[in-house]
Amino acid sequence: MGVNFKLERILYILDGTPIRRMIDENGKLDQQEEIEILDGPITPGNHSLQVELIYRGHGYGVFSYLPLS
Repeated sequence: MGVNFKLERILYILDGTPIRRMIDENGKLDQQEEIEILDGPITPGNHSLQVELIYRGHGYGVFSYLPLS
């Protein structure tokens, strides 16, 4: 998303069940290169994985309407 936005929250949902929720508490969530979302067995077959990302504007200049962190 670039420097104008900060990643605040991530939610992973597998087959309709939330399996991992992350909240940025130290300002480093968007700096992680890898995030393990499931460590365990999963049944064979088709599955649905949903990912919800919440960003907050970190704007300036023409985007001054975005709140600063």
